[in-house]
Amino acid sequence: MQLFVPVFYFICKVQIFWKLILIFLLFVSCQNATKNDALKKNVWKDYYNATQILKTGDIITRTGNDFTSLALRKFAKKDDTYSHIGIASVENDSIYIYHAIGGETNPDAHLRRDPLYIFIHPNNNQGFGIFRFNLDSNQKKKLILFAKKKFFEKLPFDMDFDLNTDSSMYCAEFVGKALESSYQNPQLFAKDTIGEIIYWAPDNIFLSPNCREIKRYRYF
Repeated sequence: MQLFVPVFYFICKVQIFWKLILIFLLFVSCQNATKNDALKKNVWKDYYNATQILKTGDIITRTGNDFTSLALRKFAKKDDTYSHIGIASVENDSIYIYHAIGGETNPDAHLRRDPLYIFIHPNNNQGFGIFRFNLDSNQKKKLILFAKKKFFEKLPFDMDFDLNTDSSMYCAEFVGKALESSYQNPQLFAKDTIGEIIYWAPDNIFLSPNCREIKRYRYF
């Protein structure tokens, strides 16, 4: 009996300890669920707001949350907020983004045409931005025709990041050359250099004097 009492108390304490741990885990889980619900609510709000703002020919950027996106942002010399860039097109009441991307998310590395929500999805991004160039109706038409033509041609992603070739393009190159084509101005954007590499980063495009910021969104 004397041995039973301390053992009994020990078992009770262990049970209480694990109950407290369980309560704590449930509390944390509820807190995370609340945060996730709030995030989803804000994302849907941002998405809806963007659908009301975006127009055909707008430039849309995003901030990827993976290591590659973080590395790509380092190429920007003035504004490293964004890692990726594309062209928006309103088609049959839906918004699509034409953009050049490689990597695991796009195994065939062909130019993509993604619905807006896929392009800005919070699982893969920290936020996005909307920018607008001073384009007349004819220039907008040329811009979208350029994007659609490259999409149907299955333009491959440029793994060499070479601005001197048009047979493949990376994201900023695709957007920059589409805009230069619509403006009929091959010197529309300033270029940056690292060593012997000449390139465009997203900020070379959206910080152009011909472009204005419409809105930036951050998920958290």
